[in-house]
Amino acid sequence: MKIALKISIFVFLFTISNTVISQESLKILTYNIQGMKPGTMPGIRLAFIMEKIILLDPDIIGLQEINGSLDGDDNQCTEIADALSAYYNLPYRCYQQFTHLSWDNQYRESIGIVTKHPVIDSGFHQLATGVFPRKVVWNYIETPLGKVNFFNTHLSFNSSAVRLQQAGQIMEYTQDVIGEYPASATFLTGDFNDQPNTPTIQLLTNIESDTTFFDSYAIANPGSPGYTVPSNDPNKRIDYVFLSNISSLATDTSIVIPDSVIILDLYSSDHLGVMSTFTVDASGIGQKFHNRPNFELFQNHPNPVKNMTNIPYILNKSGHVKLSVFNQLGVEVAVIKNAFCQSGKYHPSFNTTKLPGGIYFYTLISDGFAQTKKMFVVK
Repeated sequence: MKIALKISIFVFLFTISNTVISQESLKILTYNIQGMKPGTMPGIRLAFIMEKIILLDPDIIGLQEINGSLDGDDNQCTEIADALSAYYNLPYRCYQQFTHLSWDNQYRESIGIVTKHPVIDSGFHQLATGVFPRKVVWNYIETPLGKVNFFNTHLSFNSSAVRLQQAGQIMEYTQDVIGEYPASATFLTGDFNDQPNTPTIQLLTNIESDTTFFDSYAIANPGSPGYTVPSNDPNKRIDYVFLSNISSLATDTSIVIPDSVIILDLYSSDHLGVMSTFTVDASGIGQKFHNRPNFELFQNHPNPVKNMTNIPYILNKSGHVKLSVFNQLGVEVAVIKNAFCQSGKYHPSFNTTKLPGGIYFYTLISDGFAQTKKMFVVK
């Protein structure tokens, strides 16, 4: 069974090698490794995860759900870094921050970064707490393509409102770091527990912000769902590799790492990893101006709104449009438009009389892109 897994991975890697345009590239991997969840044979799973990572040979890895023993003798981040160091004869570095006790307080859980390149500086930022405390960790790394800022996180799994708050805190933290640490690229990886069209992800990828992040998988694979969970029957995409608009690198390829049963019904993890490859932006204009949407969404008016408001947008190319409204929990409360539209200017009205007062988000999706804005409903 282990031989079969190796063969499948090598076939997969051969496919990847034929899609990478340049050897002058950075490979970024994000992976939720499911820790030491009891009943899942964590030792066996970790061995397969390490084998897979060794074969993929990423430059930098964002790891989520890293577990370690309470006494500190065992730690999955250190084990992965040590395995890579032994295989490649390079000094891989592991930086991690403890977040909380997991699996009935049997293990320490951390969020971490592993890299083969020198780490110049590092840090972390505490995020809003849901059921568990969360952090975003950061490394300032010297790579063959220049210095990069690398952030990794794991957002709350039970509350979309908390995730949205955490995303806002991440945006502030990354902006502060970018202002102090100049870099050729800034990456953000992690398990965000939200799908692409949710307010959390739209906040991170809002192209109207001074600092925004591009979803590398969506750029490299337009129209592909890229599902990452659960690994036995993927139907959601919640794991991402983002690249900041303030970068001289561009997305080359991005793939979801396949998995297979290793024993009984057991997979390496309940998540599939995502690896993206980045190269120097040959156009010289930067990631910021690539892959722009064919529409523009404007602020609703009036705002705040008491009864009725208009939500204007311009569609530069005919196509299917979905305009939806979400509450702070990420629940879709209204669909204003879901139809094919000709290019032109639109200003549909929206009646808010049945909505409780508060903050809402409206999202326009068309041609694989989405934009989100905030509106206030008052009573």
